[in-house]
Amino acid sequence: MQKQRSIREDFHILYETPNPVRPYLYKIVTEQEEGLIVYLGKEPKSAEQAAEYFGISITEAEQRLNNAYHRANVNKSRGDQALYLAASLYDRLGYYTQYEHDDWMTIPADDRKIIDEWYVAEFTNRLKKQIDADKDNFYRDDVLPVDSAIEAIEKIAGGKPDAPFYLTPCNCRTTANNCHFSVETCLSNYYGINGQWDRGYGRQVTLDDVRLLMRQWDKEGLMHTVSPSGHICSCETCCCYEFRAALKLGTKGIYPRVRYVASVDKDKCIHCGICAKRCHFGAFHKNADGVVEFKPELCWGCGICEVSCGKKAIAIAHL
Repeated sequence: MQKQRSIREDFHILYETPNPVRPYLYKIVTEQEEGLIVYLGKEPKSAEQAAEYFGISITEAEQRLNNAYHRANVNKSRGDQALYLAASLYDRLGYYTQYEHDDWMTIPADDRKIIDEWYVAEFTNRLKKQIDADKDNFYRDDVLPVDSAIEAIEKIAGGKPDAPFYLTPCNCRTTANNCHFSVETCLSNYYGINGQWDRGYGRQVTLDDVRLLMRQWDKEGLMHTVSPSGHICSCETCCCYEFRAALKLGTKGIYPRVRYVASVDKDKCIHCGICAKRCHFGAFHKNADGVVEFKPELCWGCGICEVSCGKKAIAIAHL
């Protein structure tokens, strides 16, 4: 059992700790990491410099830095990977909820909800700044039906069967815990610094594995976003920060981009309501008379409705 301890105020400032997290920060940062982060401050430093400061061997300094890097409490400098920078809570929290999930769940539910809302708000603010800065050049993710998503992934893979993808838990669902969808649903081919693989997480999957997983998640009711950078998520709207932020900002079509829209063949529809139950955006609705109504302006083109319709009354078309 972890021992609660007081945290220095200068650390909170550097780590950008919001008030709701402060009582639980001893779970997220070790005492050794606290001292290391305060030492690193705002300037990148080497293991040799850390060894001299703490009066330890270079080997021990490297071990401390690498352990903190693994836990996302330290980042590597993009200018020089031999140098390290202090991370912030925003960098660390997702790793904590993903890979120390049992400990995260010991925090009272009401407080976890407040922390999750802070995390979404911070993600939303950062997203808005990026959109405002990039303007018409902003491009990150597309919402795609499963077949189109798989095609996009195959293109990213360049036709290689042993594609360099790896699978990790969804940090949105491990943090929010608002649903019972599968958790290990995030794919990436980013192997660079400050990424999950470089920190020691994830398991590699082949392109055939990816195809099977995508269809499995699709049947489960998860929708898919694909980034040109090679990051693929299978999402919902109750936990997913991407869609929660997009709904807050009203960025549909910009972030994420919407490429498709559903249409309904009223002659084939038997008004079973499965589409209404599975639509993440309320585009389908069963009225008081038991008639399924469709509002295309609410559709994000994820294709879940098309896959779910046993009568093939729904079709997804490219915009």
